[in-house]
Amino acid sequence: MQRISITLIATVALLWGCGENPSNSVQITAPAAAQNLIADKFSDGEVILGWTPSVGPDLLGYNIYRAQDNDSHYAKVAFVEGPHFRDTNLQYEQAYYYRVVALNTAGLESDPVRISGRPLNTLWPSQPRRVRVEARNLSKLGFRPEIELSWIANSEADLAAYRVYGSTQMNFTPDLSTLITEVQQPWLLLDAVEIGTSYYYKITAVGQGQLESEAASAEVELMSALLLEQPVSGIYANTKPTFVWQGIASVPNGANVRYTVSLTEGPASRELWVNETDGTQTRLQYSGPKLKEGTYWWKVLVEVTDKDDQAISLALSSLEHFRIR
Repeated sequence: MQRISITLIATVALLWGCGENPSNSVQITAPAAAQNLIADKFSDGEVILGWTPSVGPDLLGYNIYRAQDNDSHYAKVAFVEGPHFRDTNLQYEQAYYYRVVALNTAGLESDPVRISGRPLNTLWPSQPRRVRVEARNLSKLGFRPEIELSWIANSEADLAAYRVYGSTQMNFTPDLSTLITEVQQPWLLLDAVEIGTSYYYKITAVGQGQLESEAASAEVELMSALLLEQPVSGIYANTKPTFVWQGIASVPNGANVRYTVSLTEGPASRELWVNETDGTQTRLQYSGPKLKEGTYWWKVLVEVTDKDDQAISLALSSLEHFRIR
């Protein structure tokens, strides 16, 4: 038994000696530092950094550190996978110091590359784009008349707000006397408006340094409810009635007009028949099955749309009724 134990120990020792030498294992090292760090932009509340990528098969990305004093503690502000970084919401005239270090999959960082600079307030925001305005007069349904403004959001890092100016005069000056409000979002709903009135708006973007863009303009008329002419007031009509109404007086250049007539069997009933016509027609004959004896209700919705068929202004007529016998 003793001879077997000695032989087993010798065999284990031999196998251990034939294994891999720990001193020959692969050493994990930190990645090479990035190169050629530059500031593509150092102004208007933002910094855009770029650099030549580090090399190495185990590269994970880059840690970005920032301080407001080169001798103070650098705080990590971001991790990015590519060789670029955008820092926003910075203060004008404040110095910022950056360190960019490469990071590998083992969690080791390279030596840092450094840059510093001071954002300045030098650029005006761009003019708001693609302003849309829609006026809605659905007062016959119990809603307050309203005008909605919307536009594409600006991309400036130092954008503070949008200013909305308005007037009932076409060539008004955007100043404190015509300023309606400032908003942070590219959208505004106005309900302090009067039916039958044309409104003119100018919208600007404002940076944190109070530089204000050129104004984008929009105009719209809050149309009055259409007047229905026949059949109205409970008169008797034939089983294939013709609906007649007064059209709108004017149409903006390049706009289209559409009238939609709807017929129901009661003031709150679902539509029995719906049809539409363009702005050249203010009469439409009923095209459904012959109407049976009873009382019927009808109304007309007018929509003014732009070249993309987006609503500019809409209004709903009152609800009128007639009879069939």
